[in-house]
Amino acid sequence: MGQPYDFANALAVSRIAKWKVVLTYIVIAWAGSVIFGLLYGVLSGAL
Repeated sequence: MGQPYDFANALAVSRIAKWKVVLTYIVIAWAGSVIFGLLYGVLSGAL
């Protein structure tokens, strides 16, 4: 999946993989984005 937040893409992948796998991937991608965004903000001095 290229865009984990795209519902249509998640729906298409859910036909191949189980929903539990798709939702786990979405949660991990979201958490990683938030963590790395905050880390970048702290390191760049924006936060």
